[in-house]
Formats: sequence, C-alpha cells, structure tokens
Amino acid sequence: MAGVEQQLQQHFRCEKCDGREAAVSRISASGTGLTRMLDIQHNHFVLAACQNCGCAEMYDEAVLGG
Repeated sequence: MAGVEQQLQQHFRCEKCDGREAAVSRISASGTGLTRMLDIQHNHFVLAACQNCGCAEMYDEAVLGG
C-alpha cells in the first residue's frame, strides 16, 4: 500500500487552495455495534492533508487497493 501513499503525494492537488504538497498518513476506525464495543478497528483509510491550508481528504484503503 506504500505505492498508494507515494502516488497521493506525487499527484496531490488541494481543491481548496490549489496546493501541491500533502502529508499522507494512514488511520483506522472502528465500525458500529459489536466491533465498536470491542474497539476492533477494521476500517482503514489513507488521509492526505494539504501542507499549505490543512484541508484533508480521506480515501478508503479497500477501494484504493482494488
């Protein structure tokens, strides 16, 4: 999945300020119901935050991975 992060950094363009540099990181989140109660984080996302204005875009890792 490192390739996805690298591609986001190379091709990033902020829709808010037209910035071209992004800080890319991964985050995980719990779902609802039992997984939330047990704190099982099975939802994974890639986050790209503009280095100029801080506007962030979140992408579902499952969709990006194919």
